[in-house]
Amino acid sequence: ANEDKVVRLAKSMQRVRDILGFPILISSGVRCPTLNKAVGGAKNSQHVKCEAVDFVLLNPTPTMKDQLWWAYKKLRSSAIEFDQLIYEVRGKSEWIHISFCDNNRRECLTFDGKKYTRINPKEVL
Repeated sequence: ANEDKVVRLAKSMQRVRDILGFPILISSGVRCPTLNKAVGGAKNSQHVKCEAVDFVLLNPTPTMKDQLWWAYKKLRSSAIEFDQLIYEVRGKSEWIHISFCDNNRRECLTFDGKKYTRINPKEVL
């Protein structure tokens, strides 16, 4: 079953890359429970279930200020089906978390290192 999930995750991430039009760099994908605990992941992390990826853009254009926020907004407004889309910032690091599962909720959030904030789907960003 996990093999099917990994294939779905890879195909979904190719779709993300196609939507954004930029190569992406995956900083965290599928994690075993030991690694998940070591990096401070949630006990029920979708990374452990082969359902989530954290990524940044690889070599975005130098003139593109706030490119990761742009990517977040672009994915949020696209037709791609996802479970969660989270723009995460911890200190000077930032990345996008995206997950895919059997019952996608299309939940959009931001995380500032301390708390998650849900974004109303109709809210203009």
